[in-house]
Amino acid sequence: MKFDEVYPDATPGVPPAPNVVPVLREEQVRPCSVCGEPTRWFHRAFILHVCSEECVQQLLECN
Repeated sequence: MKFDEVYPDATPGVPPAPNVVPVLREEQVRPCSVCGEPTRWFHRAFILHVCSEECVQQLLECN
């Protein structure tokens, strides 16, 4: 599920919820590092832009 759908009210630069995937919402839109979809979400551990839980899972499987 897309992070924009899961956390629609997330504030840029602030973790959307405690104990969740370590992502932050940013102001700028960039392509997801996995699927290429435009996203404002950044994974803090991988230091990559990711748009969804599924893309994070693909990164975990590759590492």
